[in-house]
Amino acid sequence: MKLVPLKDICKVFDDGDWIESKDQSDEGIRLIQTGNVGEGQFKNRIEKARWISEETFKRLRCTEISEGDVLISRLPDPVGRACLLPALEHKAITAVDCSILRFDENKMYPKFFVYFSQSSEYASSIEPLISGSTRQRISREKLGTVKIPLPSLEKQRKIVEKLDSAFYEIDLIEGNLLKRKERLELLLRGALSVPYKSSTKTSTRSMKLGEIASFQGGSQPAKSNFVYKELEGYVRFIQIRDFGSDKNLTYIPISSKNRICAKSDILIGRYGASVGKILTGLEGAYNVALMKVIPKNEIVDREYLYFYLLSELFQTNLLNVSDRSAQNGFSKEDISTFPVNLPSLEEQRVIVARLSKIRNDVVELTSLRTNTKSKLDSLRQSILSNAFTQDESVA
Repeated sequence: MKLVPLKDICKVFDDGDWIESKDQSDEGIRLIQTGNVGEGQFKNRIEKARWISEETFKRLRCTEISEGDVLISRLPDPVGRACLLPALEHKAITAVDCSILRFDENKMYPKFFVYFSQSSEYASSIEPLISGSTRQRISREKLGTVKIPLPSLEKQRKIVEKLDSAFYEIDLIEGNLLKRKERLELLLRGALSVPYKSSTKTSTRSMKLGEIASFQGGSQPAKSNFVYKELEGYVRFIQIRDFGSDKNLTYIPISSKNRICAKSDILIGRYGASVGKILTGLEGAYNVALMKVIPKNEIVDREYLYFYLLSELFQTNLLNVSDRSAQNGFSKEDISTFPVNLPSLEEQRVIVARLSKIRNDVVELTSLRTNTKSKLDSLRQSILSNAFTQDESVA
């Protein structure tokens, strides 16, 4: 296909003046920011978009945006992501670092470009133009030099129709998997709330969390002791981020001051956005942002306690405590008085078996969805590459 610079087929508008918080208002003109731009479509967050007044609009250098415009983020992640603007109920402008493309209707369909912007070919053409050591971005001038395939309008139409059809099927598969996962998670949340809130069993006792478990906070050695490869005399240092990825493996010297956890131990996130996260499956020395929960095995099953910590009852009580804390955290004294319904060990294990079945279904479906998404992402790129590099694919 013929390649042309972006600036030859559309007008590239600058993002205008910086709009300070004092210039924002509660009504007037919508301020569309980079967070609304993603993966080829307008993200459904317009109701949360900010506003500026008509007076501010007249005073500042801003370009009004409208249906059919393409917005491009000039900041990560990733630089160059684009979306086609739908019809809006209100007058709107875009914010700093989000450029506007207004295509010549006799040369290119905007949706054709948006599809191209999702391809690896587009990413490869954008990457060399990105600059900035601390804040990577692409300038409006360099954006205009990006080479875009330019087949005839008829071939563009055919490509768009083909991609619409293919991606509709892919989106349908992804959407169905997501709905199944959400239904299972809702079922698990509902099932978790039952045994811990009430029970008709005569053997059930109402106890306090501190009566069935003890707690141990983590340690925080000096960062100067950190090493980033496994060495003799060192132990893995576990932080909350490590439960999601092995990208940041860290080790510290073995010491009596370390707080150690086994893979089977239950840990709770103590601060900030991670408050209440229930984590397990890693062994090593855990840091101060984590607290270990140690069950009294003679009266409580470990898995029963684990599911209690995931339950709405515990999480709601914990949220109330952490909200009152200056650091949005909690201490072992804060949670020791939380109520727990405790049936016999035999009944606990029956409850655990039921909850484990639902949890395992969620885990299995999550894994299936992750694997399927990876395959569908590869399929998307294959379809896009074929559409933009082979004329015969749309003949």
